[in-house]
Amino acid sequence: MDASIQRQEARRMSPHPDVLRILIVDDHALFRRGLRDVLEEEQDLEVVAEAANGVEALRRVRELRPGRLDLVLMDLDMPTMGGIAATRQIVAEDPSLAVVMVTGGRLGTRRPEPVQAGATSAVCNRRTDAGTPRCACSNPRDWPSAAAVDL
Repeated sequence: MDASIQRQEARRMSPHPDVLRILIVDDHALFRRGLRDVLEEEQDLEVVAEAANGVEALRRVRELRPGRLDLVLMDLDMPTMGGIAATRQIVAEDPSLAVVMVTGGRLGTRRPEPVQAGATSAVCNRRTDAGTPRCACSNPRDWPSAAAVDL
């Protein structure tokens, strides 16, 4: 069964199918707290756990799956285990779980890595001097090469 179909089926079978349950993985506590605050302003989003690195993320995913987690927001660069390695392991263990890679750093030649690791989408959280996002793509395959250089 295709992973996207598996994700849809898992959401449908959830006791709260209209609430997206999220794990935030980032090594910066302030960023995690800010992202949690923003996400939880929405009625249909619930942050169910946080992790500071990939090892903690794997432990949390194993505790919460199946049934209590729908989405992982994964930082790219973290100590202990980075986002690429953690995403690769999560997708290998549970291909139906959506992982969105989030990065504030420059990707350059690393642009294909989130896709190769199995991320379903990616977001660059960098901003221009004017405050507008430099990159926010639903699929890293769609990132223009100019954006990868600019980031």
